[in-house]
Amino acid sequence: MYRRLMIVVDEDAVSRAAVAEGLDLARELGAEVLFFYVPPTYAVQVTAGDVMPLGVMGAPEHDRLVQERASRILAEVAALAKTAQVPSHGVVSHGLTAAESIAQATLQHECDLLVVGAHGRTALQRLIHGSLAASLLPLAPVPMMVCKVRRRPGSVAGEGMHPDLDQRTAGPGGAECADHSGVGQAAPSH
Repeated sequence: MYRRLMIVVDEDAVSRAAVAEGLDLARELGAEVLFFYVPPTYAVQVTAGDVMPLGVMGAPEHDRLVQERASRILAEVAALAKTAQVPSHGVVSHGLTAAESIAQATLQHECDLLVVGAHGRTALQRLIHGSLAASLLPLAPVPMMVCKVRRRPGSVAGEGMHPDLDQRTAGPGGAECADHSGVGQAAPSH
C-alpha cells in the first residue's frame, strides 16, 4: 500500500518513536524511507535599552552547527534503517515553516505516508509550546501516522540512537500511533 514513507526526525523521544514505528512499518511493507530533518530557524538577538545579550551567534556559525547536527541525526537514523534492511535517504529542510516544508517535501519526494512524533500535549500546552503534528495535519497532502513514546521491546530503534532511549514510559507493545488521513477521519488500519 505505502511505497515511500517520510519520517520527520529530530533528537527527542517522540522522534525516536516515529523512527521506530516508521521503520517497522516500512520493513513489513517493503517500502523505502525518506528521513526529513527540519532545522531550527536562525533568530536575531534583539535587545532594548541597556540590556546586553549574553551571547550572540552569527548566521554562519548557526548554519555550521545546524549542518553538523543534521548530518549526525541523519547518519544515526540511516544506520537504524540499514540494520532494519530498509532502503532510506535523508533530506534537510531549508526555508518555510516546519509544517509547510514537510508538506511541500512530501509531494516533491512522492511520499505516500507521513510519520511524525507527538508529545500528546493538552490544548494549553500546544498553545505555549506549539505542536508540529497539529500544525501539519491540515497541510498534509497524504495520510499521517502520529506516534507518541512508549517502550517498544525489540524495536529497530533499539539501543544507541540516544542515551536516554530506555528512560521512556513503559507500556505493553509499541509506540502509540494514530494513522490520520484527514481531520477527524482515521485511515484504514494495515
